[in-house]
Amino acid sequence: MTDYKDERAIESLDIYLRNQDATIRQAAINELLRIRSERAIQALFKAFNSDDKDLSRRIASVLTGSIGEQHLELLIDLLQTGCDRTRGYAAEVLGKIGSEQALEPLILRLQDEMSWVRRKSVEALGKIDSEQTIEPLISALQDKDYYVRKTAALVLGEIRNQQAIKPLTKILQDERSKVRYNAAIALGNIGKQEANAALITSLKDSSNRVRIAVAEALGNIGSDDIVLPLINALDDNSWQVRRMAFNYLLKILNLNIDTIIFQGLQNRHADVREMTAKILSKVEPQLAIEALSQAFTHHNRYIRRDATTFLGMLISNIDVDERENLIPALNLAIVGLQHTDKWTRSNSADSLSKISTDLELNHDFLNNVISTLINSLNDRNDSVLTNSVKALGQIGKQRAIEPLIKVLKDKDGIVRQQAINSLGKIITEFSEKITQTQISLIRNELTLALADEFWKVREQAKIVLEKLNAL
Repeated sequence: MTDYKDERAIESLDIYLRNQDATIRQAAINELLRIRSERAIQALFKAFNSDDKDLSRRIASVLTGSIGEQHLELLIDLLQTGCDRTRGYAAEVLGKIGSEQALEPLILRLQDEMSWVRRKSVEALGKIDSEQTIEPLISALQDKDYYVRKTAALVLGEIRNQQAIKPLTKILQDERSKVRYNAAIALGNIGKQEANAALITSLKDSSNRVRIAVAEALGNIGSDDIVLPLINALDDNSWQVRRMAFNYLLKILNLNIDTIIFQGLQNRHADVREMTAKILSKVEPQLAIEALSQAFTHHNRYIRRDATTFLGMLISNIDVDERENLIPALNLAIVGLQHTDKWTRSNSADSLSKISTDLELNHDFLNNVISTLINSLNDRNDSVLTNSVKALGQIGKQRAIEPLIKVLKDKDGIVRQQAINSLGKIITEFSEKITQTQISLIRNELTLALADEFWKVREQAKIVLEKLNAL
């Protein structure tokens, strides 16, 4: 039973609802909700239909769980006769309540003169679980206000009724990109192949945001006929579209990703090439090497350069059990070392430095690799020379000692430093096979390097001499 004092307070609370201080207004709302008598609810409804935007919004946010079926008629009446703002908020509250009693009044509000009321009515209809909402919502896709159209598209996507597919495909051509975007999202949520043709066409939409949504929608649908369009989308001008297309191609193709390896490695966009490189380990090594081999011959130097970088990644991931796959990969690197493009040569040399010392390669083949690297020490490009020196330190054995010592005369300090570092690796790895003559030769040259003009050379020489003296 309502306390008598509470009833007496309602008149004062009604006044407080119009106080300029928002905190006081909110406190009055909360107190009326606590009292919850018929008079208190009526006071809230009266204040709800006011010109005070903030007050209407605050009351709307609390009415949902505070009124019973007996008050629905009051709310519906406000939906029909209230001021512009009140009608919109009334639609919002009715949607949260979700009663089918509000269906017809909400459908009528789709013809309201105020676009905000129509939009709120669309949102409310989407929250009421009834087949009767579908046709009115589809009709709202043709509303003159784009905000209403985009809201209707989003709501239909959340409902996922297949009747909406064809109407949604039509508004993929809407003049407003936000409408097209929501239409694509909605079709992806519904997830039926019936929408594929229209979505594929929209992969050419002028808006990046729309193309991203279209790629996502096609990926959600996931049928075989969208593989080629998504592969073509890897050439999109937007990196976000490319990434979305790539990720969904992986999802659709699962482990059968051979289709995108060849095209991905030769794509004109670096991010697509990098994404492709990350999945090379998921395909057979022979296929990966074949795809890289094709990229090696591409006319675009950046594609060639990246292919040699990815080759190094592949080589570094080959373990003892896959030793037979290493030789064709190394052969490809040898070919790259003889390319006319300096970056292809440099990265090819670097890829040879990725060979694991645990892999026991055929003696003759390894000697061929070492010979190719030694020849590359005559390259005029410092980057090629530095990476060739680094690779010889990894696999050169004692045979590389004399050629590396000659490099200590190079004009570039970084090259000289790398040569000393490589000599240090050979000393550590093959100490038992190095002759006393070679040890003396290395010691003499490193002693001279202690006076080098480049401090890093001096520092590296000191470190390697300590290793040598410890033998």
